[in-house]
Amino acid sequence: MIYSKYSLKGFIVSLYSRLNIFDANTTSFLPGINIDKQEALESNKRLELLIFKVIEINYSDHKFNVSSLSEHLGISTRHLQRKCFEIYNLSPKKVILNYRLEKAVNLLHEKKLVKVIAYSTGFTSDSYFCQCFKKQFKQSPSNYIKH
Repeated sequence: MIYSKYSLKGFIVSLYSRLNIFDANTTSFLPGINIDKQEALESNKRLELLIFKVIEINYSDHKFNVSSLSEHLGISTRHLQRKCFEIYNLSPKKVILNYRLEKAVNLLHEKKLVKVIAYSTGFTSDSYFCQCFKKQFKQSPSNYIKH
């Protein structure tokens, strides 16, 4: 059966099809149909992969935030928060921040300037970058380079 993309069922079919949770021709999204734990785990794995891919593409954009991430995924910000806590035990903001900091560590190993690293990983100021870095790794980026 074909659904209008503007109907609720059409939206659900579209969303679940994008996440590859079920075939659009099935009715597994209807109430009363239970998804077993294995299917839920697979669904979370797919969502985790999608989150990773979206962050990987957009992390260097200083305007990229939780709202942007949820928009790219086609889910509400609240649903994204629930799923991030379920998958990572972290808020979506912290997931994005951790990804940016890990990228920064890779760039620090390449001996790039801290200011350049800060802006290339999506931070709006090098002082905020240093503050976040120090909170995460218990040392400043310049000290991290030395060790």
